Amino acid sequence: TEQTMDSNLRAFRDVEIVPRMLRDVSERDMSVNILGKRWTSPFFLCPIGVLELAHYRADLAVARAASSLDVPFIFSNQASVPMEETAQVMGRSTRWFQLYW
Repeated sequence: TEQTMDSNLRAFRDVEIVPRMLRDVSERDMSVNILGKRWTSPFFLCPIGVLELAHYRADLAVARAASSLDVPFIFSNQASVPMEETAQVMGRSTRWFQLYW
């Protein structure tokens, strides 16, 4: 709706990119707060459908990598491997699900 669009535009006006050149970066913090949780980086692994076309271990390999780096993994409903199998290799690591509705 038009009201939603106006609300989104107002929110984006509050976002500012501040250049930080020529600064000491020996200690840096790339963490972010998303949905009330602090993450070590702003990166999540997005869903990729039919991933076996790119790698024979498909979602299992990506899920293991995400878990080892403490990066949230987002399941695809077009995944190459069943969600239950992928979740099993992740242990208790964070995962989300992309729903195509």
